[in-house]
Amino acid sequence: MTSFIDMRGVAKRYHLGEATVAALTDVTLTIQRGEFTALSAPSGSGKSTLLNICGLLDAADSGSYRLEDEEVMQLTAAGAHGPAPPAHRLLFQNFNLVPVMTRTKTSSTRCC
Repeated sequence: MTSFIDMRGVAKRYHLGEATVAALTDVTLTIQRGEFTALSAPSGSGKSTLLNICGLLDAADSGSYRLEDEEVMQLTAAGAHGPAPPAHRLLFQNFNLVPVMTRTKTSSTRCC
């Protein structure tokens, strides 16, 4: 059975001035079609970076990333592949990504 997402040895580094920050190092992840997956880890551990790579919003520096058995590591960030396949969706944690959404102490988090 082909995995929906299959990552092997994925790494991502950011250069901040003269410093290099390793956001991801040697990540291996397999998600089967129809499987629900949640990420929970401390702040700064690379969750958002991993989701950006999974969602084709950013590119890894090295490793292998196959989405529905297609190698996507050669694609550039922000949509060189076109829109994500219909079954490949991300729910972002930042409320500011949808300008009409607000967050108050008394409101529940709902959209649309």
